[in-house]
Amino acid sequence: MMASMYKFDPCNLRKLIKRTSLSISQIAREADVQRTSLSKWLNGYMEPSLRNAVLLADFFNVSVDELIGRKPIQD
Repeated sequence: MMASMYKFDPCNLRKLIKRTSLSISQIAREADVQRTSLSKWLNGYMEPSLRNAVLLADFFNVSVDELIGRKPIQD
């Protein structure tokens, strides 16, 4: 079975960031990702690697599918 291609949508990541009172720099530091990479993901210039998607999903306490926009964020 061939995996379907899916393009990362930064909308859910933006929503998750807005829920916090943290800056991009603080989130990057606490989630253990590079701030410049986080900015690129938010602006659609790059997609996070699987490792970074897992780190961010864990930080925001959501699934990777919710993070990347395959599923809506559960409240």
